[in-house]
Amino acid sequence: MKLAVQYYALLFVFTIGILIIPTLLNFSICFNNLNQTSTHVVEIIEVNEGVNDNANNIINEIRSNNPETLIDIEKIKVTNNYNIYKVLTSRKLNLGILNLSYDLTSSKKSRRVLY
Repeated sequence: MKLAVQYYALLFVFTIGILIIPTLLNFSICFNNLNQTSTHVVEIIEVNEGVNDNANNIINEIRSNNPETLIDIEKIKVTNNYNIYKVLTSRKLNLGILNLSYDLTSSKKSRRVLY
Protein backbone atom coordinates (compact mmCIF):
# COMPACT_ATOMS: atom_id res chain seq x y z
CA MET A 1 0.00 0.00 0.00
CA LYS A 2 2.81 2.40 0.89
CA LEU A 3 4.56 1.71 -2.37
CA ALA A 4 1.41 2.42 -4.40
CA VAL A 5 0.88 5.76 -2.63
CA GLN A 6 4.50 6.68 -3.28
CA TYR A 7 4.14 5.88 -6.97
CA TYR A 8 0.94 7.92 -7.27
CA ALA A 9 2.60 10.84 -5.46
CA LEU A 10 5.60 10.61 -7.77
CA LEU A 11 3.29 10.51 -10.81
CA PHE A 12 1.36 13.52 -9.48
CA VAL A 13 4.54 15.56 -8.90
CA PHE A 14 5.88 14.59 -12.33
CA THR A 15 2.58 15.64 -14.00
CA ILE A 16 2.57 18.98 -12.18
CA GLY A 17 6.17 19.57 -13.23
CA ILE A 18 5.51 18.70 -16.87
CA LEU A 19 2.20 20.51 -17.35
CA ILE A 20 2.06 23.51 -15.02
CA ILE A 21 5.64 24.79 -14.87
CA PRO A 22 5.97 25.34 -18.67
CA THR A 23 2.62 27.19 -18.67
CA LEU A 24 3.83 29.49 -15.90
CA LEU A 25 7.10 30.09 -17.74
CA ASN A 26 5.17 30.96 -20.91
CA PHE A 27 3.02 33.38 -18.91
CA SER A 28 6.04 35.12 -17.39
CA ILE A 29 7.94 35.38 -20.69
CA CYS A 30 4.91 36.91 -22.46
CA PHE A 31 4.31 39.41 -19.66
CA ASN A 32 7.99 40.38 -19.62
CA ASN A 33 7.83 41.03 -23.37
CA LEU A 34 4.70 43.19 -22.95
CA ASN A 35 6.26 45.16 -20.11
CA GLN A 36 9.44 45.84 -22.11
CA THR A 37 7.41 46.90 -25.16
CA SER A 38 5.28 49.38 -23.20
CA THR A 39 8.39 50.81 -21.50
CA HIS A 40 10.12 51.17 -24.87
CA VAL A 41 7.12 52.98 -26.42
CA VAL A 42 6.94 55.40 -23.46
CA GLU A 43 10.66 56.13 -23.83
CA ILE A 44 10.17 56.81 -27.55
CA ILE A 45 7.36 59.26 -26.76
CA GLU A 46 9.45 61.02 -24.11
CA VAL A 47 12.53 61.31 -26.32
CA ASN A 48 10.51 62.71 -29.22
CA GLU A 49 8.59 65.00 -26.82
CA GLY A 50 5.19 63.67 -27.81
CA VAL A 51 3.71 61.61 -30.59
CA ASN A 52 5.01 63.14 -33.80
CA ASP A 53 5.90 61.69 -37.22
CA ASN A 54 9.23 60.26 -36.07
CA ALA A 55 7.66 58.61 -33.01
CA ASN A 56 4.80 57.24 -35.12
CA ASN A 57 7.27 55.66 -37.57
CA ILE A 58 9.17 53.92 -34.77
CA ILE A 59 5.96 52.78 -33.03
CA ASN A 60 4.57 51.41 -36.32
CA GLU A 61 7.83 49.50 -36.79
CA ILE A 62 7.39 47.98 -33.31
CA ARG A 63 3.79 47.07 -34.22
CA SER A 64 4.94 45.35 -37.40
CA ASN A 65 7.63 43.40 -35.51
CA ASN A 66 5.09 42.26 -32.88
CA PRO A 67 1.86 41.58 -34.81
CA GLU A 68 0.14 39.77 -31.93
CA THR A 69 0.71 42.69 -29.52
CA LEU A 70 -1.86 45.49 -29.48
CA ILE A 71 -0.42 48.93 -28.63
CA ASP A 72 -2.79 51.74 -27.60
CA ILE A 73 -1.62 55.28 -26.88
CA GLU A 74 -3.88 57.61 -24.94
CA LYS A 75 -3.23 61.33 -24.62
CA ILE A 76 -4.24 62.79 -21.23
CA LYS A 77 -4.47 66.58 -20.98
CA VAL A 78 -2.96 68.09 -17.84
CA THR A 79 -3.54 71.71 -18.86
CA ASN A 80 -4.24 73.38 -22.19
CA ASN A 81 -0.58 73.16 -23.24
CA TYR A 82 0.68 70.05 -21.45
CA ASN A 83 -0.08 66.36 -21.94
CA ILE A 84 0.79 63.00 -20.39
CA TYR A 85 0.72 59.86 -22.52
CA LYS A 86 -0.57 56.49 -21.32
CA VAL A 87 0.59 53.41 -23.24
CA LEU A 88 -1.36 50.16 -22.96
CA THR A 89 -0.03 46.96 -24.52
CA SER A 90 -2.11 43.79 -24.56
CA ARG A 91 -1.93 40.29 -25.94
CA LYS A 92 -4.03 37.13 -25.83
CA LEU A 93 -2.31 34.16 -24.26
CA ASN A 94 -3.62 30.62 -24.67
CA LEU A 95 -3.21 28.54 -21.51
CA GLY A 96 -2.98 25.04 -22.94
CA ILE A 97 -3.44 23.09 -19.72
CA LEU A 98 -6.77 24.80 -18.99
CA ASN A 99 -7.72 25.40 -22.63
CA LEU A 100 -8.44 29.06 -21.86
CA SER A 101 -7.58 32.30 -23.57
CA TYR A 102 -6.24 34.93 -21.18
CA ASP A 103 -5.66 38.64 -21.86
CA LEU A 104 -2.33 40.00 -20.64
CA THR A 105 -1.99 43.78 -20.37
CA SER A 106 0.75 46.17 -19.37
CA SER A 107 0.24 49.88 -18.83
CA LYS A 108 2.78 52.70 -18.48
CA LYS A 109 2.52 56.49 -18.25
CA SER A 110 5.04 59.06 -19.37
CA ARG A 111 6.78 60.67 -16.42
CA ARG A 112 7.41 64.01 -18.01
CA VAL A 113 4.74 66.47 -18.93
CA LEU A 114 4.96 66.94 -22.71
CA TYR A 115 3.70 69.57 -25.11
